[in-house]
Amino acid sequence: MVEEGKQRVILKEGQFTMPSTPGEQPRLIGSRCRACGEYFFPKQVACANCLKQDMEEVPLSPRGKLYSYTIVRQRPPVSRTRGRYRRCRSSLAGHPHSR
Repeated sequence: MVEEGKQRVILKEGQFTMPSTPGEQPRLIGSRCRACGEYFFPKQVACANCLKQDMEEVPLSPRGKLYSYTIVRQRPPVSRTRGRYRRCRSSLAGHPHSR
């Protein structure tokens, strides 16, 4: 819950929903593969499970279980990814196949 007089700030555009009412909670926005049902966060254009490009944007569950978390500090060879990024493995309530 946001304290009275404080403003909510989006960390990164397109990764969260912004609540429209005071009691509503923000939600992560991910993608789901229509072909195999795998969920991803952040949104992906292709499925890492079946390699199809049939993805849809979906709000993700606010509850889940975090299995592992790491910060990658080395840039993968032949990659446009910045040298420092986070990876985690989790399962989200209501989304049995989530990455």
